[in-house]
This record gives sequence, structure tokens and C-alpha cells, in this order.
Amino acid sequence: MTRRIVVTNAKGGVGKTTTVLTLAAGLEVAGRQRARPWRILVIDADRQAHATLILTGRNDFGRDGSLAGLIESDLYDGSELERRVVPSTWSPNIHVLPADRALAKTDEHLILLPRNEYRLSEPVAAVQHRYDWILIDTSPTWTGLSVCALMAADEVLIPLDLRYLGLQGLVRMVDDLLELRRAYRHEHLFILGVLVTKFDGRLKGMEESLRSLRDSSMSSLLFKTIVPENVDIDYAQRRHLDIFSYNPRAAAAIAYAQALVEVVERGRMTRDVREATT
Repeated sequence: MTRRIVVTNAKGGVGKTTTVLTLAAGLEVAGRQRARPWRILVIDADRQAHATLILTGRNDFGRDGSLAGLIESDLYDGSELERRVVPSTWSPNIHVLPADRALAKTDEHLILLPRNEYRLSEPVAAVQHRYDWILIDTSPTWTGLSVCALMAADEVLIPLDLRYLGLQGLVRMVDDLLELRRAYRHEHLFILGVLVTKFDGRLKGMEESLRSLRDSSMSSLLFKTIVPENVDIDYAQRRHLDIFSYNPRAAAAIAYAQALVEVVERGRMTRDVREATT
């Protein structure tokens, strides 16, 4: 069964793209141990196209060759998605539906398009049998394209920066996700969890914020793994590498490897809940 995970947060700078990239790399490595290696599709729904750049070395695919062209297409079958998918430079098992700067204009005009909220979910549903994992990166603003991304997923992973403004937006983010689930009758959409990223215990208040979060009503959503602030992430991305390839002993690499185990395990739990309630 294909796992479709959207990584999102309405605040920027929390590590959404890093989380998508690191999950893709970790899943690809883990999948090599299987009789049939896992196939992974990364969908870049962020107008900045950073995931596209790091995975392919390019961010100039143009409107027609990227997600923008798919969203604007009047054909909802999988062929329109498939013809835009490109291989990554990381592995033949990781494919990319790239973003391009044209996506910003597409996002602005999305509300004018018929069935706009399904313009990603229907093509994804048509091709998902080709992949074991579909990971969707999103922009730091809540737009029509964010809704498209959420409608194309079954699970939501929320990276969280424990600085003050990041915490303030978490409750609103969860409320918005639950409202979208209700408004669009997307009953299969579950919150996979909240992953604390960029944690720096030297900063005043971070340890206190973490304790407060663990004692709050959000505690059941919180991953056990805490991803630390780590300059090796930036060094790896400058070289268009994943953290595991760049420095597998880096603190962030170790933490993300642990988070990957939680993603797999939590997916089993949400699947059981989904089957029990539908």
C-alpha cells in the first residue's frame, strides 16, 4: 500500500524541505534491503523549488515541465503527471515531480480553475501504484496549492521549530487541518505527527517549550525524536547531497534515522485506525 505523506507547516524555516529530502534518502536506503526496492516520488509543491534543485541539480523545468503545468492541465489522468516526472541524481529509485518559479502564478490563478482542489490528488491516485512512498513538500504559506497537496495525501507530518512564533502557530495549524478534513470530506487524512526540528538546547526557553509541549494536549502527536540544529544539513545541501551521504555520523543524520523509524511505525498505527473507522 502506497504511503502518501505531505510535509507542511504554515510557518517558514522549520525544515519542511529538509525533512522531505531526508525521508526520501532514508527510505531509499532502507528499501534496498527488500526483495523489491522501494520506489519513491517526491512532489515539490513549493514555489521556491528547493527540493527540486537539490534532487536534480536544476530548477528551470518551466511551466509545462513542472507541477505548474500539471495543475493547469485539463486532463486529470496519470499521463500528465508521468510525463513531467524526472529522475533524481540521488538514486534511480527516487523520482521527482519538479517545481518551477511558474508555480507562483499558477497558485494565484488556482481558485479560478474548476475542481481546483483535486488537480493534484486525481493524477496522484492514478500513478500511486507505481510507488511505495509519495512525499510532498509544501510552501510556508497556506494557499490553494497547499489544499491541493493535502488532498493528494493521506498523512500529514508537521515539522516544528520550538521558537515562540512556531509554537503559536501549531494549534491553529492542527485546527486548520481538521477543518479541511471535514470541509472536503477527506476522512482518510490523518496527522502522522509533529517532528521537532532545529532544536538548540543552548537557546533560552527551548527546553521549557519542549516540556510544555510534552505536557500539552498535543503530546500524543509529538515524535519522540528531536532533530537538533546542525550545520551539516546546510553543508550537505550546498553540495546537493542528503545528510546520510554527506556525514552519516552528524547529529541530524542520527536523529532523522530515528525519526524515519517512527514514520514507519506511526504509519502502521494510522492505517489501523483508518481501517477501523471506515
